[in-house]
Amino acid sequence: MGTGPSDTRDMISRSEAVSIVREYQSKFRLNHWDIDVHFTGQQDADAIGECSAEPRYKSCSIFLNLDKAKSQDHLKRTVVHELFHLILSPYTSAATVFAGERYSPILEDLEDSIITDIERWPLWTTLISSE
Repeated sequence: MGTGPSDTRDMISRSEAVSIVREYQSKFRLNHWDIDVHFTGQQDADAIGECSAEPRYKSCSIFLNLDKAKSQDHLKRTVVHELFHLILSPYTSAATVFAGERYSPILEDLEDSIITDIERWPLWTTLISSE
């Protein structure tokens, strides 16, 4: 089996990806959120995942680019990362209001920095690794 994008697509099906999202949605106790999973290769050329959340409605869309997933573990780590964006979304939304802006690259960078730090905590590493 090669390592090209089409080979990865064959490795991880859309239904498997949705199952991974549902698995971690449950592990993170986010079943009260309405999470839609979308598949795209066009969302962001560099990203395997994107999250767009509406915290006041407990609604979220996660966009996954399966062509960028190097392995199932890579996809799981991406899903966890996107769910952290969902968890932080009420605070990010409040911060953007206080900043007087609809979008702030500084807040986006801060949020990604916080998520990257959290992902390195042993608790989350264990959660992702345990099957």
